[in-house]
Amino acid sequence: MAESILHGGREELLTLRERVVEAEADRIKVDELLKEQSSLSKDIDARRKAMNNEIDQTIRQRKAEIENAYDKEITELNKNRKKIVDDKQKEKSVKVSEKVVHETESHHEKIKALNLEIRAVARENKIPGICRYRIFYALFMPRTFADVCISIVAFIFLFLLVPCAIYTLLDGKPFGPTLTPAFVYAICIIVFGGIYVLVNNLIKDKHHAEIKKIIALRKEIALTNKEIKRIKRGIEKSKDESEYGLEAYDNEISEMDSKLSGLSEEQRAALEVFNRETKGVVTDEIKGRYEPEINKMKERFDEAAAEQKQISEKLRNESLELSRNYEAQLGKSNMTITTIDKLLAIFDEGRANTVAEAITVMNEDASGKTAKDTAAEPAEAAEGEPSQAETETVADAVENEIATETAPEYEQTNTTEIPDNTEQNNF
Repeated sequence: MAESILHGGREELLTLRERVVEAEADRIKVDELLKEQSSLSKDIDARRKAMNNEIDQTIRQRKAEIENAYDKEITELNKNRKKIVDDKQKEKSVKVSEKVVHETESHHEKIKALNLEIRAVARENKIPGICRYRIFYALFMPRTFADVCISIVAFIFLFLLVPCAIYTLLDGKPFGPTLTPAFVYAICIIVFGGIYVLVNNLIKDKHHAEIKKIIALRKEIALTNKEIKRIKRGIEKSKDESEYGLEAYDNEISEMDSKLSGLSEEQRAALEVFNRETKGVVTDEIKGRYEPEINKMKERFDEAAAEQKQISEKLRNESLELSRNYEAQLGKSNMTITTIDKLLAIFDEGRANTVAEAITVMNEDASGKTAKDTAAEPAEAAEGEPSQAETETVADAVENEIATETAPEYEQTNTTEIPDNTEQNNF
């Protein structure tokens, strides 16, 4: 500026006010544009998210519909196939049982004949019927590990469990207290031991030769039973089903397998077509409904960003100029519109001719002090208008008074307050 604002009058102060008002309006406009950009950015993100969610949900739903349609048919075919397999297995079991009976018929006849021979030997030699049971041979003539196990179990039962049961049952009866565990065991040993010795003498020793013959016949029966089990196991494990007449079932199962394979291939092909073509069509259709609105918001966002950038640059220049040319002389506290309006009111009242005088008068009004309490107060003229020399002296005094304020403070404050286009979006 060619001349200090302090030496200026009302017109210069009006010009300053217009520039401050303009800067404030620009600052408000920048804030509004930044808020609009933030709102548009959130709206764009929300619409894009809604679009992507609808695309994902629709694709999943359409894909699931294709899969479910084929899965339903595949499940039905598997159910029918299982029924055919079960029917075949039942038919095979019947055929296998018939074959086992046929293959082991002679062995069963042999066992039947051996049993008849055992009965005949026992009848001719008047051997008791107990000799027909395995427990007799396990107790009196054990030959195998199984016979030994049977003997151990029998002895535990007769000489441990039975005495304990007797003692428990008789305990508390009228004659119970006279019994002791040793006495009960002694009774059991005498009774069961006597029976064992009696059977051994009257049956085993008396009919020793006949019993040995019966043992040989029983052994032959056991070998025949083993042969029957071997034949049955071989038939059941055989993979050859040709002799059972199950070809009809096999044909139906093969037909079902062919249908299942075809359906699986059709499902795979349908999903490939969906992923390759239909998926893109669905995506484009949904985007076509969302993108016009999104693009419109993006255009408005770009317009607001460009306008905000332009006004921010203008505001930065205005703030720097106000800081350099005015604030350094007037002080930051006098750069507000309220303060400027007070100064203009002082001019309108005719109480000052220069800005410096108006500031002095305003300070006096604010503090209630007299002119001699002010550091650089202009002298009051007794009559008429103050001279030009007196006005310059007052201006210089005010300049010295304001010099203590930091000139770059407004510049720094305003430059930091000026919003830059920091929310530029890469939409």
